[in-house]
This record gives sequence, C-alpha cells and structure tokens, in this order.
Amino acid sequence: MHAVGKCEAPFNSAGSHFNPTNKKHGTTAAEGYHAVDMPNLHVPQSGDLTIEVVNANITLEKGRPNSVFDADGSSLVIHSTSDTIRPTRLAMPADASPAGSSNKSLTPSGA
Repeated sequence: MHAVGKCEAPFNSAGSHFNPTNKKHGTTAAEGYHAVDMPNLHVPQSGDLTIEVVNANITLEKGRPNSVFDADGSSLVIHSTSDTIRPTRLAMPADASPAGSSNKSLTPSGA
C-alpha cells in the first residue's frame, strides 16, 4: 500500500509506503515497521496465484488514523521483484532505499 490514491505511470504518483505511525521499513525493524510492510508474494512459473492477505495494522474504516481511506486515498501497488522485506533479514542491504528496493510496478489500484 502506498500513501496516495493516484496511480500514474511510472507510479511515483502513489507516493511512499502508507506509514501513519512513522515507523521504519522492514518487518525486522527494532523500532517497529510500516503498517503495510507485509511478506513478499512468490508467484509460481504459471503466473497463477490465489492468496488472501490480512493486515491488522490498517483499516478500511474512514476517520481512523490507520485508515487507507484518508483524504488523498491510498494505492495498492504490486512490484515485479521482491522488496527487501525478508523475515530472516537482520539489516537492510546498503544499496536498499529506506522504502525498500523493489522495482518496476506492475499493477496499481487507487482507493
């Protein structure tokens, strides 16, 4: 999830990760992680993936501080490569940005 409900190629318009509590990037961040830092999806060679994702750190309820339906909306962006979020990672690689190192966005969806 990204902070702005606008998805225009190359999708920078979606802003940074939705991060209402101003935490660090990565599920192993000692100070806590972005509300939307979730495990990477691994799509099989067939390209078919069925998955249900539940994230208790965000809500669809308007007016809540962690609602993705805030004044400027939010965007669901699916990247073509893995992010630097890995459950076994202890430190972010030196070449990774604070918002992760996934690259090209494949599917944006504004809310």
